[in-house]
Amino acid sequence: MSLGVTARARRSKRAQRRRRAKSIYQQVDARDGQICRACGVWCGFRRHQHHILMRSLGGRESTANLVTLCQRHHDDIHAHRLTIAGTDANELLGFVWADEHEERA
Repeated sequence: MSLGVTARARRSKRAQRRRRAKSIYQQVDARDGQICRACGVWCGFRRHQHHILMRSLGGRESTANLVTLCQRHHDDIHAHRLTIAGTDANELLGFVWADEHEERA
């Protein structure tokens, strides 16, 4: 019987984390206005909220650690063509291209 209670408790904790994360993502949407912070273009439903410091490296699920990006720039970051210069998304962030001579929007 305790197995059922334990499983229910785990599901409840997961649901709480999802609700908390949803609220944080909504706050990021409100802050960034669904606009890519790298290029300034409205992304709408195709936006990605990227963790500045990966969760696997200790990054938190917080507005300070999430930045809105369009698909293109999100892909560029994961391909190591673009990096984020800064650690707090609530402040002004910079973006640096791996190849400084390359022209990109």
